[in-house]
Amino acid sequence: MKLSKGSSGIGRVFAGPVFLALAFLLAGAVSAEMAPEDSSATSADGSSKLSIEIPDSVSLTLSKPVVELNVATTPSGAFSSDYTVVNVSTSNYTGYTLNFSDEDSDNNLNRIKVSELDDDATISTINATNNPSYNPTTGITSGDMRANAWGYSVGSIDNTGAEPSYTENNYFAVPVLANAKNIKVTGTTSANDETPVFFGTKLDNSTAAGTYQDTVAFSAVANYTPTTTNGITSISPSTFFDFESTTLTIDTDIDYLDSLVDATHPLEVYLVKAGSDPATVACGDVTLLNNNGSLRVTCQTPATGLVEANYNIELIFTKLGNLNYLSNDTVTVQSKLQSFTITALSTTDLSTQGSFYVDTNIDYSKYASRLESPTANTITVGDTDCAGNVTASNNNGNLRYTCATSPKKTVGNYNVKVNLVNSVDSSIVSATASDQVAYAVSTGSGNLSISPNSVAISTTQAVTITTTLTIPTGVIANYGTVRVFIDGNTCTSPSASLSGTTVKVACTAPSLSSTGAKNVGVSIGGYSYSKDTNSIYTVTDACKVGTTTGKRLSDGNCWMTSDLATGITWYYAMGASSTSATSGGSSSTTTAFSVTGHCPSGWYMPTKAQFDTLISKYGSGGTLYTTLGLSSYRGFWSATQLGSGGAYLLYVDGSSAHVTNYGKTGSPSSLAIRCVAP
Repeated sequence: MKLSKGSSGIGRVFAGPVFLALAFLLAGAVSAEMAPEDSSATSADGSSKLSIEIPDSVSLTLSKPVVELNVATTPSGAFSSDYTVVNVSTSNYTGYTLNFSDEDSDNNLNRIKVSELDDDATISTINATNNPSYNPTTGITSGDMRANAWGYSVGSIDNTGAEPSYTENNYFAVPVLANAKNIKVTGTTSANDETPVFFGTKLDNSTAAGTYQDTVAFSAVANYTPTTTNGITSISPSTFFDFESTTLTIDTDIDYLDSLVDATHPLEVYLVKAGSDPATVACGDVTLLNNNGSLRVTCQTPATGLVEANYNIELIFTKLGNLNYLSNDTVTVQSKLQSFTITALSTTDLSTQGSFYVDTNIDYSKYASRLESPTANTITVGDTDCAGNVTASNNNGNLRYTCATSPKKTVGNYNVKVNLVNSVDSSIVSATASDQVAYAVSTGSGNLSISPNSVAISTTQAVTITTTLTIPTGVIANYGTVRVFIDGNTCTSPSASLSGTTVKVACTAPSLSSTGAKNVGVSIGGYSYSKDTNSIYTVTDACKVGTTTGKRLSDGNCWMTSDLATGITWYYAMGASSTSATSGGSSSTTTAFSVTGHCPSGWYMPTKAQFDTLISKYGSGGTLYTTLGLSSYRGFWSATQLGSGGAYLLYVDGSSAHVTNYGKTGSPSSLAIRCVAP
């Protein structure tokens, strides 16, 4: 056996070709037997050659060096077949490939002359390719083979009995030497691996009697095995962190083969620490991929076990006798700050709003350069950031962060939290010291007063609230966050000012939808003042437009508190002169405050949309009945018609309220007018 190694670095071992003489005999003719030739050969890869002896790497034998068929022809054609068993043994970890072809470019079965008197007639119906139904991909059955044709079939083996049995499959044309076929590929070592190959022909009476002969060749080639220790070409990513699992992609110049691994012989991948301490860490979840014919390997680095260092990548093919590759390039494993603790504070009383520092257990020499500049980091007291710049310094080898000015807070104890930003990926790592600092500024006392102290329902207005808060000396301008609440609702745009030493707060009071006395609360966040005084702000619902008094409802509009007219048609409601009018008046509208009808100056017929709003505010139950001061059910006309014959109205009784419609000319006593004003 010989290994031929070319400049490409790829080695293959061949066994063969072993030649098989085929003799098909007709009418009792005598076979001419051809003996097998030498069963070793050498590959030819690359431009420069180096032959190395590798004994017993691949061996190939045939159970029948000569296959003979005695065929009795029939008018329609008789089929006959026989087989030889190709037996291959190999110690190659990636198995072998079995090749098959004719010995030359003539794949005909040719008649052998037996005397000089014999004519030149031969049978040359060469193979199954001449059959009309032959498919070179699927072949044909023996029954479909045409007369005076022949072919081969790679058979099947049944090992369930005491002796193996062989069964033929579809037949194919014997390929010429230049088009040799791979008829079997294995993926591991083997001892006496059998492949039955059948040869069959169908001959009719037109075939001349005699011996027809051809020779075919088998060769077994050891599959590719990597032979170089520099096969890793690239590794991605080249840098990752020691605390998180990362997918590595390792590209090689090794040919991709399914047979490089199997279930019991995996590919192992390791990260080998560079330097004098070559610690090794396994990379898990190894996957082999085909990258344009080359092997690509992916694996998952562990989230623990790696340290900050450079690592080589090692591939170990356990199926190939632990053949290993160690990368020339390295990957860099980095550390970043993942956690820390606050070890000390410079003070626990921040009432004066001075500077204070926070000590940590962070290694200054290792991490100071890996964190963003101090201004990108924060120190938080409670939920408020440090009011001045944050600076960093070296405190006996550990990082110290200093807040130039403490934030404004109310009296109480607070957590201190430090948020630091890793510069490598902008991730944030935090530590908290609980209940470590306090503010002891005295609070104000006494009552609040508000001006004006009343407002119409659903109306906003500007108000001023006077407090008795005394701001500590030196921090008069620093009120902190100002909040005002009226009946639990937020007052908008609050601002604080000083009148002497008294703090006044201005804001826009919220729109309130219910009447009565309301609580007022003020909180000035930076310095401790929080006060809630009951019943000092009154919401009323009385309203007056012109000389007519009404009631301001939750929709914000002023509504009459009694019916303007009852028992009238829609046309009268819209301005016609007769209560039973069937025409006239203003046209239908959906625009609010646009139809006066019989309403007094400044008042208008409501639209359907305004009735819908009332329903949304008061619901479809009996609340609106009470709100409108009714003692019996009513239907109030709107200024919005439905089609040409009807109009929308608001129906209200003691238990329900909804918008419906009625004929424009209807005038029962329950139909009425209630005017509305903005």
